[in-house]
Amino acid sequence: MTPYARAAAAAATLITFGTVSTQAQSPGTDIFVAPLGEGASSVGTPRNLTQRTGYDNQPSFTQDGAAVLYTSIRADAQADIWRVPTAGGQPSRLTTTAESEYSATPFGNRFATVRVEADSTQRLWSFPLQGAGSSASLLVPGLAPVGYFAFVRQEEVATFVLGEPATLQVVRTGDGAPAARTIATEIGRSIHSLPGMQGAVSYMQKGPDGWWISGLRTAGQGMTDSTWRIAPALGRVEDYAWAAPGILISAQGSVVHRWRVGVDTAWVPVADLSSGGVRGITRLAVSPDGGTVAFVAQDAPAVSSAVPDAIAEAWQDLAVLAADSLLGRATGTIGERKAARYLASRFAEAGLVPAGDDGSFLQRVPIAVREAQGAPANAARPAQAANAAASTASSPGRRVQARAIPGFALPSDMADARLDTATNVIGIIQGSDPVLRNEIVLVTAHFDHVGVGRAIDGDSIYNGADDDASGTAAMLEIARRLTNGDAPRRTIVFAAMTGEETGLIGTRWYIANPYRSLESIVANLNLEMLARPDTAAGGSGNVWLTGNERSTMGDILDAAGVPVIADPRPAQNFFERSDNIAFARLGIVAHTLSSFGLHGDYHQPGDELETVDPAHFAAAIDAVTRATLALANGARPEWKPGGRPQPR
Repeated sequence: MTPYARAAAAAATLITFGTVSTQAQSPGTDIFVAPLGEGASSVGTPRNLTQRTGYDNQPSFTQDGAAVLYTSIRADAQADIWRVPTAGGQPSRLTTTAESEYSATPFGNRFATVRVEADSTQRLWSFPLQGAGSSASLLVPGLAPVGYFAFVRQEEVATFVLGEPATLQVVRTGDGAPAARTIATEIGRSIHSLPGMQGAVSYMQKGPDGWWISGLRTAGQGMTDSTWRIAPALGRVEDYAWAAPGILISAQGSVVHRWRVGVDTAWVPVADLSSGGVRGITRLAVSPDGGTVAFVAQDAPAVSSAVPDAIAEAWQDLAVLAADSLLGRATGTIGERKAARYLASRFAEAGLVPAGDDGSFLQRVPIAVREAQGAPANAARPAQAANAAASTASSPGRRVQARAIPGFALPSDMADARLDTATNVIGIIQGSDPVLRNEIVLVTAHFDHVGVGRAIDGDSIYNGADDDASGTAAMLEIARRLTNGDAPRRTIVFAAMTGEETGLIGTRWYIANPYRSLESIVANLNLEMLARPDTAAGGSGNVWLTGNERSTMGDILDAAGVPVIADPRPAQNFFERSDNIAFARLGIVAHTLSSFGLHGDYHQPGDELETVDPAHFAAAIDAVTRATLALANGARPEWKPGGRPQPR
């Protein structure tokens, strides 16, 4: 039995439990698509295009990128080619034959596919993209059994031919074509047309010194076949794709990696998609414009039905930021860097304008990294901006001291430390009013947390779903909603700050290196801990404003109908316990919106996604969105007499 026939047979197996019979689909896979950053520098939030129980696999894009072709095995154990719009929508079936078809690849107004014929022979056929099964034609009559393939030229195909060993054979299409010629043996299944080079493909070569992505340029006029090594495989991973000429992507588990030919000497991880429910990535494909990646992953559950549709994307952001794979997002760790890259990709998807360093969304924040006694490896001693006051902050398992340093240089008393960078993520919506666009409403939330610490009930990752993945996810949702609506009158700067938990180092660095002058900021609205309702604030959907009595900001929000009350616990001094206080001490009207009800998971491993109240979170996002618009379009808030805190 051939590999394809075995897959079909496995998909048809029935397992009976008492009187209940269910179709066992093996393997269970879905087709996902996600935005691909320029140069494959990032991968955005994946969307499940097929989302059903069963086998959906082997994606390829149509030549206009508007649709994805894929193989689907349904209840009749029949493998057929289906098409689904890249933007999402109802799939349509392209082949309805008695045979099974796999590995569709568009060319011209047709697509080529491996057909498992009635006698299990596997040969290359072609069909019209309109899906008329009766118009099928044999593309390469004399070559079998073909497993995978890629076009070298319109009339020439490179094929993976099953056998012991598997071989790479090149053949011309049509009757009367010369016999196939064998190029290589011991190859893998991934064969791709090589972008930027005429008459060339890449393939996976397996050998005693490892697996290599290799190139083949076939014989043309005055030429002979030539092969060369391009890059090592990502471990023992067969699947890869070309994101652009000279840029490869591959995936291991849930992590997507990149290789730039002639630049990189190792595969570089660019996205960890595990927290979004993506597991076991295989079979990558990239759209012709390089802007979208399609891939196969294991069946993943949809967003919980308890999560309102209006915050499905915000919930995804929350899940990513609070995932174990980010290791609690402590400043100066790989988890914080992953989170920053993710946020930058989401800023770009939202349509914000970059306002970080060098035309990017990322603003580098210098930190001096040194392991402290009793702290885990890679604990960070953050270095604040010049003239920032020294401070000390503690977190589980780590002790850090924020020190003032004048730029990217180590202080003399930390000569044994390693200079590194943490990251703020900054984007803007330009205001529409000719005058007010020069004024800024600064919306902030800190995306760092306290990392990995002492285990409690076997859990040592302090995920920080409420503190402050919730505020960060809310900020992203505000950005999406405002870029899809009328432009605000004032300019809005969205800043995801690092290092709040270690002395406000991200905010202090931003103050020393602002997008525009600090004098242009009319208000700072900080978002902190919005995931759970606070009974003292009236329960679900209500938020409170720290230091409400100090300025007219609360009056402005109240007049706009925002369900906000004054901080019900002034003795806790929350006004001075988040990023807003650094701006307030400079004279900028700055407050925090929150719904923290003093739950026991504060700075504990129990601050997990499962503890978030979806209905409250949705209502809180509505409230902070309205608050942002009220500040961007309405009166300028002012300090009340005696309300401005004293500078330090």
